[in-house]
Amino acid sequence: MIYKKENTLWHGKIGVPEKYITAALKKKEVLILEYKKGKMEIPYTEIKGSIVGYSPFFRDKFGGKDYKLVYFQWKDDEPIQTNKLL
Repeated sequence: MIYKKENTLWHGKIGVPEKYITAALKKKEVLILEYKKGKMEIPYTEIKGSIVGYSPFFRDKFGGKDYKLVYFQWKDDEPIQTNKLL
């Protein structure tokens, strides 16, 4: 299982750094994306077919390496339950 939590959506799409996609495909594991209180699971067999776009290259702030974002259409599979007392 490869897990990545993201804080933003762009036009209904979630952007994930390419290294997480590569890791999920290499290890043949499910990619789990979390946004706010929702979660989306993409089996490794469906990752390539679910990609809807790529960003231009960015320079990493800490390592100085170039990377790009891979975009998936956000589909909230299951909301994450929070147990809060009112």
